[in-house]
Amino acid sequence: MSSSTPPPRHNIIFTLPRTSSNLLTQILNLPAQPGIHCIPSDGYIFLPPLIHRFRNNLAGRNANDWTHEERSGITKAFQKAYNDLDKWGKEAEEEGKEIFIKEHINWLLSPTAETLFLFSSSPTFNDEFTIEPTNPTQSFRFEGRSANNETCFPDSILSSLLPTILIRNPLLTLPSLLRTSIDIEGLETAVATPIEQWKWESSYHWSRTLYAFYTSLFSPLPSSVPETDYPIILDADDLPDQELMRRYATTVGLDPSLIRFSWPAAPKEEIEAAGKNIARMKDTLLASSGIVKGKTSQGLTITSEKKKWEKEFGDVLAGRLVELWEGTRGDYEWLFERRFR
Repeated sequence: MSSSTPPPRHNIIFTLPRTSSNLLTQILNLPAQPGIHCIPSDGYIFLPPLIHRFRNNLAGRNANDWTHEERSGITKAFQKAYNDLDKWGKEAEEEGKEIFIKEHINWLLSPTAETLFLFSSSPTFNDEFTIEPTNPTQSFRFEGRSANNETCFPDSILSSLLPTILIRNPLLTLPSLLRTSIDIEGLETAVATPIEQWKWESSYHWSRTLYAFYTSLFSPLPSSVPETDYPIILDADDLPDQELMRRYATTVGLDPSLIRFSWPAAPKEEIEAAGKNIARMKDTLLASSGIVKGKTSQGLTITSEKKKWEKEFGDVLAGRLVELWEGTRGDYEWLFERRFR
C-alpha cells in the first residue's frame, strides 16, 4: 500500500444478543457490496472465546474465582480470534477492499471489566487479557487500555475500527433472549442461570461505555459523509425505514443502491444444515422473504409486558426480566436519544 493510499476503513457493528444484527447485515447485502471482503456469518470472529467461557463454566462468574489456567485460556482464545481478524483484514487490503463485521460486545469484554461491573469487585489478579498485535511492525501499537475501553482490544486497535452500535428496546431483547435460552438449553437451565450472566449478555452498560470511549478520542473518526462522525448508533426499530437505511449505507461507505428489503426465504435444506442453535437464533430471518412486521417496540410498556411475561414464563422468570429491564433501560434510553436519524 503506497503512502498516498488512504488507510482501510474496517467497519464493525457492536451488538448484543437479540438486537436484530442478522437482519441488519441482510439488509446491507454485504456479499453484493463490491468494496467488501466478505467473512462467513458476517463476523462473529470472537465466538471461540465465548465457547471457552461456557465450556469452562466461566460465564457469569466472578473472575477473581477463576484459576490461572482459566484466565490464561481465555487470553489465548482472545489472541487467536484477533489473529483471525487481522488475517481477514490483511486479505481485504490485498484485494483493495475492506471488512464489515459484526461482533457481540459481551464476547469481547475483558474479564477485569466484567468483574468490576457485575460484582462491584476489584480484580485480585493482574490484568492479562489485552491482546497484542500479530505483527510488531504494523501500524497498531500495543498501548494498553484506557478507562472506557472494557474490551480485550488495546486502545490503538479499538480506535482504528469504525463503530456502529446496534441497540434494541430491552422489552424485546430480554424475553427473546430468555426464549432462546429455554429452547436451546431447557427451562431448568434457564432458571438456574445466575443473574450476572444475564446482565453480561443483555446490559447496555457495555454499549454506553463503548460510545464514551469513541467520543473521547482526540480526533473523531470521520464517516463517508461530511460532518458525521463515528460512533453511529442504530436502533432496530429503524431498520425498516428504507430512506434512513440508505443514508446509513452511504455514511458507512456502502453502495446504498445495493441494500435490500426483500430476499428469497431460505430453503428447508439450508435451515437444517445450519444446525439447531443457529437455526433457532435466526429462525425468523431464515423463514422470511423480507422484514417481518410487528417486531418493533411501538406501544410496548413494562406494565403490559410484565403481564405477558408472567403468563408465558411464570412469576420467577418474569421477575428476573423486570429486574434486568430496570437495570438496563436507563443506558438504552440514553443511547436511543443519540441514535442515527
